[in-house]
Amino acid sequence: MDEYSVSENYTSSVELEKIIKESGLRVLYTPEDPKKIMVSSAEVNRPGLPLAGFTECFDPKRIEIIGNAETVMLRQMDPDLRRERLTDFLRLSPVAVVVTHGNEVEPMLLELAEYFEVPVMFTQDNTSDFMASLISFLHVQLAPQITRHGVLVEVYGEGMFITGDSGIGKSETAIELIKRGHR
Repeated sequence: MDEYSVSENYTSSVELEKIIKESGLRVLYTPEDPKKIMVSSAEVNRPGLPLAGFTECFDPKRIEIIGNAETVMLRQMDPDLRRERLTDFLRLSPVAVVVTHGNEVEPMLLELAEYFEVPVMFTQDNTSDFMASLISFLHVQLAPQITRHGVLVEVYGEGMFITGDSGIGKSETAIELIKRGHR
């Protein structure tokens, strides 16, 4: 006799702390305890367009991944333009930024991330592998869930799942069936 509980959760989120541990990220800056920062989007983003100045379709719920292309792009910018673009990007308050591929983290990025209170993490993993594992993890963690409250019994070789509100007598019904030789 197995029991299940009722809840439907379609707007889930996952703690940034759990992502950090799962991905083996090194935290460079976080404005508060990563357990309090919630990620609610299973999609991630490469911020090439925002760093180039296009911010119209930006989704702040996504984790932003700065890989080789973004790192080279930032290095090639004039320092004043780099500050302007990083400011415009971080002002949008992405939930978190991860620098991949072991790239050196731009000091200006950390300075502005602290100012705008955007968490910044680092990994040695290459961008594609990191993104693939992060997206997979987020899809599992943020998947819609339905839990039913009930009792599972076998009656004459057939599985029966008895569901209903708490206290309605599901367990008692299952016990009576067990007393009569069912499983």
